[in-house]
Amino acid sequence: MSSSAQSEYAGDAGAIALAELADKWDAHPSRAEQTIAWVRGVRHMWPECHVPLNACVIRFWNKKKKRLDHIVLVTTDLELSASWIVRHYEERPEIEQDYEQMKSGGWQLQKLSSTRYSEIVFYVLTVVLSYSLYHLFANTQAGRRFADKTRQAIALSNCAPNARILSCMLGALRNF
Repeated sequence: MSSSAQSEYAGDAGAIALAELADKWDAHPSRAEQTIAWVRGVRHMWPECHVPLNACVIRFWNKKKKRLDHIVLVTTDLELSASWIVRHYEERPEIEQDYEQMKSGGWQLQKLSSTRYSEIVFYVLTVVLSYSLYHLFANTQAGRRFADKTRQAIALSNCAPNARILSCMLGALRNF
């Protein structure tokens, strides 16, 4: 184990120990079987860190290991609450998927070749509108089955007519 990994593990263990010692566990904001604790001032547990840190410790029953287990989320923003950090962290998969779609060319941003301000603004607004419409549809009862799929996956799948309409609407940017 590298010294960096050892330091990280020691920091996590220290934050967990402080949370257990304080024994002030609150309900997890979205998972009834988990609890969270807020631990202030944990910078000293990570010697390579030179800014103040707080930690949110999530405690849960690990079914595979058949014991209590913990996840430690650390923040430099000292104003945040434990529940806010957990809710924000839960958004991470969606944020990563959105970033991957943008980076992989899913929204065809690399095709923009104009240098005219009005065309750039129109193109960007069209992409944002398409993206927003996709998420609005994905949050409806009819669109729930598409909520965790990329635009490309929807376009390639053999879906119902409504999905083809959505796919065509989102794919319109490709031909822009």
